[in-house]
Amino acid sequence: MQFNLAVLPGDGIGPEVAGEAIKVLQAIGNRFEHNFNLHYGLIGGVAIDEEGTALSPDTLKMCKNCDAVLLGAVGGPKWDDPQAKVRPEDGILALRKGLGLFANLRPVKVFPMLIDSTNLKPGVIEGVDFSVRQYGVVFIFPSAAASSAARAAIPTKIPVVIGQPMEAPCFRATISRI
Repeated sequence: MQFNLAVLPGDGIGPEVAGEAIKVLQAIGNRFEHNFNLHYGLIGGVAIDEEGTALSPDTLKMCKNCDAVLLGAVGGPKWDDPQAKVRPEDGILALRKGLGLFANLRPVKVFPMLIDSTNLKPGVIEGVDFSVRQYGVVFIFPSAAASSAARAAIPTKIPVVIGQPMEAPCFRATISRI
């Protein structure tokens, strides 16, 4: 299968993490005969420095034309002025708005072979399997073309405690600024 992937490495540790994620995708591609066509763009502080905006219209257009977006971290001390007219996280907000995204699912599952790898008591974490729905965007998410299908797939109630469905929306303070 062929996949077009927009890669927005971002700032700070973002490019390093995105680079490692690409290595994982390449290994998956080699094993399962997938081909990832990578299209690179700027977001965050590096985009502010190079283009004067945290997310350019051309980068957003590229993201809309891809199957998925790999998004690295944005921001850093260099751009940490709360009075700045343009801030790195503005790129995340523009990307979220431009792609029509609104939710992020964070699954949490403890695998039996890893129970002894934590300082938590095995009886406390054994069998943990839940999801957190977060309003925000982090790392990989669907393109605009897939967003309506993705929205339909997001349940209105998520089991937060085993066997007890509960509505518990969260948000990331780092990108909640409008």
